[in-house]
Amino acid sequence: MPLQNALFSCILICAPALLFSQNRVEKWGNIPESDLKMTVYKPDSSAAVVVLQDVGKISLKVTGTVSFYRSRRIKVLDASAFDEGNLMITYRASKSADELRDLDVQVTTPDGVKTKVKSDNVFTEKLSRRWSAKKIFIPNLQKGAVIEYRYEMRSEDMLTLYDWYFQDEIPVRWSEVEVTIPEYYDYIFLRNIPRAFDVEERSNGLQSGGVPGTVTRWGLADLPALKEEPYTTSVDDYRSSIKFQLRTVIIPGRTPETIISDWKELAKELDENDYFGVQYQKSGKFDKLWDAFKGNLVPGEAPEITAAKALEFVSTQLKWDGSYRVFTDNNLDDAFEKKTGSSADLNLSVAALLHKAGLKATPLLLSTRSNGQMYPEYPFLSQFNSVVVLVQHGEKSTILDATNPFLPINQLNSAHYHGAAWMVDTKTPEWVDITAPEASQTWYGKMQLNEEGEMFGSFQIQTSNRTAVEWRNKLNDAKQEAFLQKEFAVSHPETKLDSIQFSGIDDLNQPLSVKFKCRVPGAGSVVNDFIYCQPILDFFILESPFKSLTRSFPVEFITPFKAQYIIDLKLPPGYAVEELPEAARVNLTNNAGKMTFSCSKTANGDIQVMLKMNIAKTIFASEDYGALRQFFELIVEKTQLQLVLKKT
Repeated sequence: MPLQNALFSCILICAPALLFSQNRVEKWGNIPESDLKMTVYKPDSSAAVVVLQDVGKISLKVTGTVSFYRSRRIKVLDASAFDEGNLMITYRASKSADELRDLDVQVTTPDGVKTKVKSDNVFTEKLSRRWSAKKIFIPNLQKGAVIEYRYEMRSEDMLTLYDWYFQDEIPVRWSEVEVTIPEYYDYIFLRNIPRAFDVEERSNGLQSGGVPGTVTRWGLADLPALKEEPYTTSVDDYRSSIKFQLRTVIIPGRTPETIISDWKELAKELDENDYFGVQYQKSGKFDKLWDAFKGNLVPGEAPEITAAKALEFVSTQLKWDGSYRVFTDNNLDDAFEKKTGSSADLNLSVAALLHKAGLKATPLLLSTRSNGQMYPEYPFLSQFNSVVVLVQHGEKSTILDATNPFLPINQLNSAHYHGAAWMVDTKTPEWVDITAPEASQTWYGKMQLNEEGEMFGSFQIQTSNRTAVEWRNKLNDAKQEAFLQKEFAVSHPETKLDSIQFSGIDDLNQPLSVKFKCRVPGAGSVVNDFIYCQPILDFFILESPFKSLTRSFPVEFITPFKAQYIIDLKLPPGYAVEELPEAARVNLTNNAGKMTFSCSKTANGDIQVMLKMNIAKTIFASEDYGALRQFFELIVEKTQLQLVLKKT
């Protein structure tokens, strides 16, 4: 989550006030008749399924063992929700593995008959290196049934406990979590709550062994469904939730242990870590890498040239394996010999080469867009999951990312654009704003329309920055003609292309352009004395991505962008435009974006159509969504506009 959204996150220290207490939870298997007979969930009558109650209990033992119990109840209201019968419980399967135990699933039909789901219908699936899942198939699930499932997880990871999400992709009638913590442990509570809790209470008591501690309970009612939307970093950034981070351990008779101290201390720990700072600062970790690279250097060359050489060398010699990491798996030389590695392996390799070459290369830690928000107030490492490199030379600085061989300096993998990153500098650790350069795409066509409705002529397309990176990636895996056939005039698959000439493919710092001739059968429809022609054959946006009428969280574009389409269209002999479409111009508030459209006659009697748009900022608040949605819909409307030609 970008730092600008920090106001949305109500991040509070572990000192909740008592608001009020109430009990909304039914015991396992005790389903009220009203719930069995429910056919519509009144707060959301369109809901096909609803979570009736979701109850969690997190308990930390003095020994450091964490227990997490969960009981969930779901009502199936419509046949379209039967996929909810295929439940999935994710858990950590890496070094900090969870022990999932006592899984119990049962289904109650509307007439009150209960059926246990057998273990034969429970399957284990490995999702990634770090995560696995229990998948539960519920056979013969009926409309109106109520699904209940419960389980317990245990782990020794007391650093972050377990996250609790009150909100889901489906409506939630009631969600609560109870957390029991011995007084020896001081946690930061990271609360992402858009409104006051319906229940927030705290009490003191004794745990087993007579150890004093606190029990805190939070509850929220009637939470709307939180659906995935386009142009979002991570929907979890906006999901009502509470997370935990251990700050201090204070055990009687021992010196207090500070888990989270300050950013300088964290930078120092990373600097001395064998799989982080030692990797790029100690030559013995990357001797082979350096020996292979050093011949590329020229004494006295500009720092940015050296930086570009190191970036190109690593990104072409090592293939990114698709994983995001903060720490290397082994030594950098191991990754170099294998010719593959994580984001940490590749980008710390870049830092190592530049550090050895005498430049100030500093790692930047960040959380990828899908990984979730960062908390600049609190120096804990677990909020980060990847690393890039900052090179400082005089008053200038350069950011490098080797996860894609087509990324030039000062451009990052799209996932790395998350608003900011933290500089791991033991003297001046600080947060650095990271913004993507503006991407652009331009079309210019000189075309002619014949009496049969066929359009033919030439086009030139130019792309820059992120758009050019995407094109270069695709061109690397496809023939030029096949690539362009998929990219240009997708609504006219019968389009014929020839005389294709690309330029700028290998110069990553320059725009990527292509010139070609084309013939588009069926570009115009001939009806008696009329030809109906759609002159805009291609554009940055041909269909609006914003389908929802409302949106409860911001729109977050990866990069600012602009697009312009210009076509000079020669009309068939003996035809004239019935009526020129009206020009249009729309500006979003605070110069956040604009669109212009015009259709005019040229001096020689041809028609020129021009459509331009730009989005100048990357984050739009939810209250601006309606205007942004209308803006995109208007652009799409203009791309579909038809010229009406009449035989004179």
